[in-house]
Amino acid sequence: MIRANCRARFTAADFDFIVRTLARSQTDQVSLVDLLSDVETRDSILDHPRLVDAILNHCGHLRISSQFYFYVLARHVLQQGGIGDRKLCDYV
Repeated sequence: MIRANCRARFTAADFDFIVRTLARSQTDQVSLVDLLSDVETRDSILDHPRLVDAILNHCGHLRISSQFYFYVLARHVLQQGGIGDRKLCDYV
């Protein structure tokens, strides 16, 4: 049975990538870590366009999981197509 649990399988490196990409200061880093612990807030943060830009524009090896990589990119494409269901991205 396929389970829609992609977001539940993100790694510490994935969350570190989010914090490094979105935080503008040390204070922001601490606040983001706190916000990422809340599921609904985390889902909103995962929709931030800077994450997509950081993934697509990175020249070297990304230190993120394949689940995170494909979730962020699939979510972005589905949103552009008018599909807003986050659970669908857990399957893709």
